[in-house]
Amino acid sequence: MSKIKSHDCQMCGGPLEIDLDRQLYRCPFCGISYDYEYFREDNILDVAHTAITRGEFGAAKDAYEFMLNKDPHNFVALKGLILCKCKWRTIHPILHESKVHLKEDEATLLYAIDNCETGDKEYFTKIQEALSVLGRYRDTLKEIKKIEDERISENNLRNAITDAQMINNRRFTNSVDQLREAKTPKGDMSVFDMLFLLAVMAIAGFVLWLGWWVLITVIAVIIASLIIYNVKKDISDKRLEEAKRPHTENIERLSNLCKEKREEAEKLRFQYGRLTKDIIYLDNHIHDQ
Repeated sequence: MSKIKSHDCQMCGGPLEIDLDRQLYRCPFCGISYDYEYFREDNILDVAHTAITRGEFGAAKDAYEFMLNKDPHNFVALKGLILCKCKWRTIHPILHESKVHLKEDEATLLYAIDNCETGDKEYFTKIQEALSVLGRYRDTLKEIKKIEDERISENNLRNAITDAQMINNRRFTNSVDQLREAKTPKGDMSVFDMLFLLAVMAIAGFVLWLGWWVLITVIAVIIASLIIYNVKKDISDKRLEEAKRPHTENIERLSNLCKEKREEAEKLRFQYGRLTKDIIYLDNHIHDQ
C-alpha cells in the first residue's frame, strides 16, 4: 500500500492509503473505506445523488461535504446537506408542514445561506422564511389549544353554577313533588295527601277548640314562612348569578380571542403554502444537477 497525500479521510482527517487489491482508499486510523470514484470531482455529486435516492443519507452527507471542501459555494451540495439533515430525497416534502422538523436557525441552513453564491441566496433564505412562518403557525396552534382548554374550564365552572341555580329555584317544588310521589305504607294515598288531610283536620280541631284567631295565626305563619323562603331563594339566585357573570365574560373573551387566533393561523398557513410553492419553483429552475 502507498500513501495518497492528496486525499484525507472525511471522518478523522488522516491521510488515506490505497488498497490496490480491493481498488479503494482506506483510512488506517478509523478504518473507513472510499471507492476510487469517490474522489473524482465530476462524479461526487452523482455518487451523492445515488446515495440520497436510496435513502443512504450518511453516505450522501459525506459526499456533499467532500464536494464543499473543494467548492464551498456549490449549490447542489449545500442543498444536499439540508436534505440529508431532514432525511428527504427531494425538497418536495416541505410542502407538507407535518413532515417538516427543520428550524429556521438550523446550523446546516445557516451555513448554506452564508456560503452560497449571491444568485442562490434567494432559495435558501426563502426556505428560512418559510420555516419562520411555520414556527409561528405552530406556536399559534399551541396558543389556540391553550385558549380552548381555558374556555372549557370556564364553561364547566359556569355550568356548575347554573346547575346550582336550578336546584335553588326548584328546591320547594322538588320537595312537594317528592311528597306527591311518596306513598303511605298501605299505598292507598300519597304522603302529601295524607299530610294535607291531617293539616285540615288539625286546623279544624284548633278552630273548634281555640277559635278563629288560631287559624288566622297559622295562616299568617305559613305566609310569612313562604315569604322568607322566597326572599332567601332570590338572594341565593342573585348571588349565584353574580358568581356566574365573570365566567360568562371570560368565555366570551376567550371565544373572540380563539377566533382571532384561528384567523391568524389560517393566514400563516396560507403564507407558508405560498412560500413553499416559490421554493419548489426555484428548485426547478435554479442550476441544479
